[in-house]
Amino acid sequence: MKSEDISWPIDQTTGNATMTATDHPGRYPGVALVTGSAPSGSS
Repeated sequence: MKSEDISWPIDQTTGNATMTATDHPGRYPGVALVTGSAPSGSS
């Protein structure tokens, strides 16, 4: 298993996640899980 911290710009903020992948090739070799909530003041 290997893990990598990833990030990307989203408007005025930055999205962050950890991508974890197996050492074996396959149809779905990795999964990115992203958690969070709406910006303050949003409904």
